[in-house]
Amino acid sequence: MHGRLDTSDKSIIVPLKIFHDRRYAPLESLVAYLKDDRCMTIRQIREIIAKKDSTIRTVYKRYNDKRK
Repeated sequence: MHGRLDTSDKSIIVPLKIFHDRRYAPLESLVAYLKDDRCMTIRQIREIIAKKDSTIRTVYKRYNDKRK
């Protein structure tokens, strides 16, 4: 990611405890939290973290594969 992260939107607060489980990469934990716990769509997640839809889907699939 290039540039500064925009932290002006305070509507989404991510608890640090989601990053505690070291089996998952930080991006996997973040995407899984936003998708599963916050019920966000891939498009909404894309707008927040500035990644491609395909990247978010791949990261979420890896998270689910590791969880099994």
